[in-house]
Amino acid sequence: MRGLRRLVATLDELTTAGTDHIYSWNDSLILLARVRRSGVEHAIKSAEEIKRRIDDDIGESYAISVRGKSFPSSDSRAPQTALGAKITIIEASSWALANCFLIEKKLSHYRKSWYLDHRVFASIRTTQQCVTQSVALYPRLQKRKVHMFDGYLW
Repeated sequence: MRGLRRLVATLDELTTAGTDHIYSWNDSLILLARVRRSGVEHAIKSAEEIKRRIDDDIGESYAISVRGKSFPSSDSRAPQTALGAKITIIEASSWALANCFLIEKKLSHYRKSWYLDHRVFASIRTTQQCVTQSVALYPRLQKRKVHMFDGYLW
């Protein structure tokens, strides 16, 4: 866990160019990228670069990417408190985060390197082969395809 925190602290602008914010806790990261369809591949390439750094410096990891709606980056209606910097407002979609946990629960036995929600997969170009399974995902618990990859996407 400490190794991941040290690594995240050393990430540079070039590595994180496709992300808007990185949240880190314990042994996990959330990478938030506000993108239109054309920017999804750029965001995933940034995530893959971070994943490569984790794999090289700490050990083998896996990544799950889902598409969701994020909260606005600033809400002028939010109450100002005396706590200031002690509060972190996570702007990532709670449905997207829950879907990451569902994908992990249902598919982690495949032991793949990447798990991409079909809505992400449809917006990138990779020549890597994948295995596809369906998982019931929020908000309606309808089945969506999840594409699973060994190794790296590019």
